[in-house]
Amino acid sequence: MPTTHIGYYDPFDVFPLISTELRAHLPLTNVHWKPSFTPAGAKPLSLRSIPALPVQFAEEIPNVDQQHEETPPLLRMMLVQCDSLDIYRAQVRPLVQQWLKLSVEQCRQPIEWLIVFYAPGAVSVKKSTALLEKLKVDFNGTGERVVKICGEELKSVLNQQWNGLMSALKISLVSSFDERISLLHREEAPERYQSPKESTGNSTKAGGPQDGSDSPDRDDTPPGSDSEGLPWIKFLVQMEKMALLYQDLKMFQDAMNQYRFILRFVHTQLPLFVLSDHIDKLPAMDDFSFTSYVSKMASIKAMKEPGSVNPSLFQYRCHLFVQQTSLLQQLSFGTHFSQIIPANFSVDHLLELLACVKAFVTELLTLPKSTHDARLVAEWSYVVVDGYLKLLSQVTDPASTADFAEKLDSKAELAELLGDLQFAQRSNAMFLANSITDFRVNLHSTMDEISLDEPSPVYSLTYPPLVSMILSKANYISCLSDLTQGIIKKYSSLKTSTKPNTVDALSIDLAMIECVYRQNYATAKAILRDSFAFYYQQGWSEIGGFVMELYLKCLENLMASEETDDTTRDLLMCYLDGLIRLAHLRSLEQTDRDMQGLWKKLTNLTFSPEAERLVYPLGNLWRAEIFPYIEHLPSDRIRLSLTIVSPFNLSISVDSVSLSVRNVNDFDEQVVFDSPSVVLSPGKTTVSVESRDMVMGHFQPCDLTVRVNSFIDLVHDFSDTPPVFLYPHPSNLTLDAFVPLVTDLGGAKTLSLRLTNGIQRIAHASIEFWSGTPDLNLLIGSKQGMVGRSRLNPDRQIAVLSNSSDLLSVRFSDVLPQDELVIDIPYLLASQTLKLKAKLTYENEQGEVFSHVLKVLDLDIALPVGVTVQDLFKSHKLYARFSVGVVNNSQPLRIGACNLTCDAGYDIATAQTYPGSVLAFMSQPVSVFYKIEPKDSHSVTGSDTLRMHIRYRNLHEECLLVLNTRFQAFVADHSEFADYLVVFQSLLKRCVFDLVLFSTTQVVTLTSTIQELDPECVLNHIRPEARSRAVIALFSLFLQPFQVGIIITNAISYNSIDRQLYLPVPIPLVNIIHMVEFQYDVDARYVVGEPIEMRICVDSTRHWRGETKTAERGQIVEAEASGRKVEPPVNNLMDTIIPTVPEKPKKRVNFKKSETESGPRDDLFVLDLQTSENWLVSGNRRANFQVAKDAAKQHSRVFNVVLAPLKVGKLPLPKVTIRYLNDEDEHYNDEEYVMVVDNKNETQAIMIIPELDQITFTF
Repeated sequence: MPTTHIGYYDPFDVFPLISTELRAHLPLTNVHWKPSFTPAGAKPLSLRSIPALPVQFAEEIPNVDQQHEETPPLLRMMLVQCDSLDIYRAQVRPLVQQWLKLSVEQCRQPIEWLIVFYAPGAVSVKKSTALLEKLKVDFNGTGERVVKICGEELKSVLNQQWNGLMSALKISLVSSFDERISLLHREEAPERYQSPKESTGNSTKAGGPQDGSDSPDRDDTPPGSDSEGLPWIKFLVQMEKMALLYQDLKMFQDAMNQYRFILRFVHTQLPLFVLSDHIDKLPAMDDFSFTSYVSKMASIKAMKEPGSVNPSLFQYRCHLFVQQTSLLQQLSFGTHFSQIIPANFSVDHLLELLACVKAFVTELLTLPKSTHDARLVAEWSYVVVDGYLKLLSQVTDPASTADFAEKLDSKAELAELLGDLQFAQRSNAMFLANSITDFRVNLHSTMDEISLDEPSPVYSLTYPPLVSMILSKANYISCLSDLTQGIIKKYSSLKTSTKPNTVDALSIDLAMIECVYRQNYATAKAILRDSFAFYYQQGWSEIGGFVMELYLKCLENLMASEETDDTTRDLLMCYLDGLIRLAHLRSLEQTDRDMQGLWKKLTNLTFSPEAERLVYPLGNLWRAEIFPYIEHLPSDRIRLSLTIVSPFNLSISVDSVSLSVRNVNDFDEQVVFDSPSVVLSPGKTTVSVESRDMVMGHFQPCDLTVRVNSFIDLVHDFSDTPPVFLYPHPSNLTLDAFVPLVTDLGGAKTLSLRLTNGIQRIAHASIEFWSGTPDLNLLIGSKQGMVGRSRLNPDRQIAVLSNSSDLLSVRFSDVLPQDELVIDIPYLLASQTLKLKAKLTYENEQGEVFSHVLKVLDLDIALPVGVTVQDLFKSHKLYARFSVGVVNNSQPLRIGACNLTCDAGYDIATAQTYPGSVLAFMSQPVSVFYKIEPKDSHSVTGSDTLRMHIRYRNLHEECLLVLNTRFQAFVADHSEFADYLVVFQSLLKRCVFDLVLFSTTQVVTLTSTIQELDPECVLNHIRPEARSRAVIALFSLFLQPFQVGIIITNAISYNSIDRQLYLPVPIPLVNIIHMVEFQYDVDARYVVGEPIEMRICVDSTRHWRGETKTAERGQIVEAEASGRKVEPPVNNLMDTIIPTVPEKPKKRVNFKKSETESGPRDDLFVLDLQTSENWLVSGNRRANFQVAKDAAKQHSRVFNVVLAPLKVGKLPLPKVTIRYLNDEDEHYNDEEYVMVVDNKNETQAIMIIPELDQITFTF
């Protein structure tokens, strides 16, 4: 490898004294070159920078032969030392003059020179300075050519001197390099080598790449040549000198561009060359090196000498190739491959190196076979590839450094190029083996031409690895296997494989080697798995068939030696793939017999009992399509139709065909359609699959499974097909859920399930429940029990299987055809909507099992009616006002009846006659008044309750009943609706009506359109026959009058939608009732100022206190018990108010009974007569009285008082208040003591007149 060297002449033995310090300052750093020339027609050349330039020093002796040197050093320097002027004049100066004459002035190429003056430490500074100045005067000339280095000096001075020497070296090297490059450009100017054919035309550029770049638009027209071809050789030599100069200064990229230019020149001007084109015979050497062989070629060395024998084209091309790869090696690693990989490793240049090797080998293989021995060309190609692969083996070795491996992984082209080179090496090895030896290995990827000419002369290989390879057929097979595996490894290591077809083809070659030539069937089987599918995909069915037969051979040999489930599975898959291959050749009679034989082998294969089933894509054998519309069958079955198209010319029997569909809203829920024992005929076969499971909703077809036998399943994915809508037929079994018509708030809430049986008798059935509401608690199996009602057998009994929080089950049996069974499920739930899933599983008399799934989504279970009550005590009687209203203003109700009843102990009376049908709105409730009085023989207790019965209807349900009644009559006239009645009934439930208009005019008006009724496009899933499509038009025709409005003229029975509510009403309890009355003599005239004697009579009773403690009664009793917040009118009790103390003007009833007394002490009360501006009270205003706690009868007290009127007119009586005294008893709490005061004179007034003998004027 060329390097930058400096020649030195050392007659005074100075170099050993400075060599250590000199090498410490190497390599030269930051070397810059600005070209001093600009080629004609080119842009100015840019600045070049060399970060580090290593140099070598070589000692030279001046002689006359130096003037004939072909490549003198860029710089020569002379080392001198002396300690006096006499010695300088006598010895130093003559030697310097002679050295300049012989080594510099007579040099054939531009060269720079330096004189290094070494001053020993014994020489004084003054003397050494004088000697330095003398040298400069004698030899400096232009520029600084004399540099001083002291032996002993201060460190700072020495550093300065050494830095000066390094700068002088860099300047001199760059100057010499620039002069030589400029000279070469001038010498190789286009006009010096103008072709005779173009002597009258424009000159061409042939001076190499400019600006160090390989310009794509440069002119490659060669210079002229004479008959001897010497100018051609000189031109090529001069071009290579430029490249070598660039190499000397370590500008490898510029040198590489120069060689690219030379190579392109050789390719484009090949017909003009006079060079011979013979190929040298490879030398017989045990340790052969291609690069060493080329570098030692005598013809290449001699081509630089005038009159020498020209090298052959092959020799010169090899020389250029070696030079180019050596440069790329320097650019990639900066050193030889045998050394440690540097940190500045370049993968890009390594890629270019491999591409250069590939291009050179390709060029060799394209040499004409008529003039060259193809075997010699193949051997040379093998040798070149093998040599560079050995050099690169440690580069691509996985044991390389991690950083280097990471760089290699980032370049996928590297593995691909290495694979290409190995592939070329393999091809050459196979060609040589087939040409020289008698053992031929015929692989499908190598199609050799068969020559019809006479046999070629005997050829002997000389390259030792090739000679060793063909010693025996076993060696050749082993080497061929290793080469093939190496290529596959390289191509397969690509992250994104660019040659998958090549990998498949090579894998088949490797399998053929293992199977045919090595009988290693297990290895061949692992390689050939799925390989023949590649050829079928490419349309190469013949080759694919051959590979498949090879694979079958491996499997059958393995089965004969050791039968395993894996081998049987692989053989079965191969039989199936064989059917695919034969399907393309079905026109042949032999093919039909082969298909029958394969199918027979396929069905006769057996697996062990624990082996997994074989799953194979059905689409590889048949084409399957689905008709996404269901068909209803009697006996609660539904059907889907499939079409399977078979390319085989034989009938195939399979065990079953099944299709699974999954709910689009719940992918875990699926329904399976199947059909047993199906025969698939040639061509198109329609297969009907049935299911005994019903789940209403949209289902996506998923997996079609054709079960061939107990071990083989052929599957196909239908996930890209339209969904199927499943719905029950009205003549089959149906299951729905609804809120019961009768609601009793005295017990648990219930949900009704209605089972409408079809035409078959149910022997056994069970229903499982899943709750979708977190706080839902079904009370199956509890003491409340369940109610089951049958239309044909009212005594139906339900048996409980389990009671769990998330899975409940009930069972029953013997349901007759066309029977209707209603099961009431008690539950506890605080929210207003209910989500529930119920799965009915039943068995008919033949033992067939069916299922029907019901999903209750957001069922509104809140009662639409709300009830409030207001209580009022007068004397010994209780007066109650019940207000019945609606909870939701958008759902007005029609109240049919309101009745309050009691089993015994109370007399209930009302003076109101109920009209029978009253509309109730949110702001307009229906009110009913009742008088409640206990019978004389009855004692009020805390457990006494009344029962309110309310009958009502929802106006929306009335409109829906009218709509359904009309629709039933419409369906009776149009039988087209028979199959889709359930679908249309589900759409009618979504209708929205104008209820306000209906409540006033009895006009049913539909406010929703068909699009609003069918947001899920259910109607699109009706079968597409013309008769079925007419159903939608008829349905639109039926709804059209309702969108305008229909007046109800005929009487319609609404008994089927009458709802009833039973509400328990507890009796209010109070501790005591005080009846206060003013008693006085009735006189026609009362004069102002005259006193009036009165008595205040207080009658107290404990009749309504109750004998036992009961639960607290709220002020508002509501029929709504589901948790929905209702805001009915406040329960204002009409308490009679009498005068009392200002602190507590009145006492309100809170319906809380008193605590149980702990002793016989009486209750103490205080009566207060309040002050009034109308009356003057004479006497005590306050009085205390006691009532015995055990007083069962009425207790009476009388208080006398005198009142004097102060004003004229009708004056109301003073107010009286009674307060319970609890200060002395810690067992009583005033807030828990319930007391009612009934003021009988609350609204009474006395007429006061003025005195008759006085006249009073009021201003």
